[in-house]
Amino acid sequence: MSSVTPTKREKKSKKHSKEDKGLKRKRHAESSQPSLSPEISKKPRTAIASTKKQAQAQNGEPKTPFHLMTTSLYLSVSPRYSFWPEETFGHLISNPDPSLRPTSEQAARMLSFTPINGLRKDHLDPLLMSYYEPLDGVVIAYDNIRFESDKARIAAESPFAHVWVTVDFLVWKPKKGDVLQGWVNLQSASHVGLLVENTWNVSIPKEKIPESWSYHEVGEEEGMEGMEGVEYGNAEIDAGGWMDANGEYVDGLLKFQVESVQAIGHIFSMEGSLLNTEVIESVVFSGKKEKRKDKKHKKSKSLAAE
Repeated sequence: MSSVTPTKREKKSKKHSKEDKGLKRKRHAESSQPSLSPEISKKPRTAIASTKKQAQAQNGEPKTPFHLMTTSLYLSVSPRYSFWPEETFGHLISNPDPSLRPTSEQAARMLSFTPINGLRKDHLDPLLMSYYEPLDGVVIAYDNIRFESDKARIAAESPFAHVWVTVDFLVWKPKKGDVLQGWVNLQSASHVGLLVENTWNVSIPKEKIPESWSYHEVGEEEGMEGMEGVEYGNAEIDAGGWMDANGEYVDGLLKFQVESVQAIGHIFSMEGSLLNTEVIESVVFSGKKEKRKDKKHKKSKSLAAE
């Protein structure tokens, strides 16, 4: 009988196939077993709020632009905060001699030099109300800071200790297609300006306003005479205003669809659209009136009627 000697290529392919099978078994075993230690990753790990968003979408309620996100960060701790003050200053604070014991204000200051407070002051507080790229949104608040290890790393001759921490963030991150609402605070022939959550400015350009809407200068059409300088709802009319398809002037809260979002640092801008009326009108915001008719509003109507 003659034996066939396998070539080098065949041996190599058999070796790779065995390794692939071994890797598949290993991945299957890892996926079937729960992880006992937190995963250390530089990428934000989103958690919470996903089921709530799905339920809101099913009920026809607006998708909230606020998200709860959990992420891991590799941060430095300055030498000023690289110790536990209870252990360092404990003997001073508990000194039985009142003349040597620090005052309550001094003791509180001593106890404030914790690693957690150092991370807050040096890294987390500067993120508030600014766009943070790893989370792709504006950081509103943070909470629940916890260390992923009880040890820190000091590299070379640097006096700073480096640690992995996990933090929960509240992030405002509207996406294209979301339906939001804002107060009308500016009207011109080129756009409509809104203020969302009393914080963020939104511009709706003329191209994103329905063709059935029309812009009227003050005194140009019936209903606008005598309204120069009069506060109409939430905005002062100096140049004119927009009239919707129903013949009503735009005022108060206005729903719109997010068209684009641009942000860097503390600078945030958003552009909206009013063209997709079917989707916009299908979203119902609860707890707020969409029109605000105050006394000045009624006064402007009476002036116009005269």
